[in-house]
Amino acid sequence: MTATPARRPGVSSRPSSPQGQGGEHQHPDPEVPQPTAAPSLEPTVLAYFRDKTALRALVEGLPAHRLRVVGASTLEGFEEALRTQTPEVILAEHLASNGGSRVSRELSTLLEQSQAPVILLVEPDQLSRRSAIGQAADFVLKPFNFTEVVARIERVLRQHPPKERSMDRVVVGDLELDLKGFKLWINGAGLHLTYKEMELLRFLVQNRGKVVTRSAILNNVWGYQFSGSLRTVDVHVRRLRAKLALSTVCAVETVVNVGYKFVVGGS
Repeated sequence: MTATPARRPGVSSRPSSPQGQGGEHQHPDPEVPQPTAAPSLEPTVLAYFRDKTALRALVEGLPAHRLRVVGASTLEGFEEALRTQTPEVILAEHLASNGGSRVSRELSTLLEQSQAPVILLVEPDQLSRRSAIGQAADFVLKPFNFTEVVARIERVLRQHPPKERSMDRVVVGDLELDLKGFKLWINGAGLHLTYKEMELLRFLVQNRGKVVTRSAILNNVWGYQFSGSLRTVDVHVRRLRAKLALSTVCAVETVVNVGYKFVVGGS
């Protein structure tokens, strides 16, 4: 009989829900799209690619460029992802028509019905047929170069800026934040944050990768009328770090004599 691992004090397991855990660093089986998740601070890319090795390279590589990725290697998985996700960009392999195959027709229909701009991955010999590109926002030749894929995605995002999201629940790295309920989940483990801890984490996450001074934190989290000292910031950061200790990719770094920086995976 397998022993049940002991639960850490003060840490509760998050109950399963239709929302799942989300997070751009989760790497599900490419055939199984991620369930509907809390909004991410990173734009979501929905990638359809039949080659699972190439798809996994995208799913695992794009998050380093601040992109959340949902992957599907089957048409059914891609269709399910379109129902449960709201991608800002779709990256899809172009399928040869093969005399009007069902899969090719269904994929074309799904892409036409989607609201997100589409980047197609095409074979060089397909470029001679204008129908191969259709209404796509851009295209990348196969075999694709990862750096070029990132550049095309970033260009399309500049041309089609993501709509403003509801920020009540957000995902960044392996963290999921309930900003109204003052709850934090790290890889599914739930933690309660105080109001100031949540406001501090919100401010740091919104300025991810940037150095923010103690004065800026004090003014934005506590307000300009707060008469306390900068030491208040240090105390709350220390408490917040203790709760972020479960994270394997997110951290609050100290920038000596300046302030702090929220980083994800070393970014």
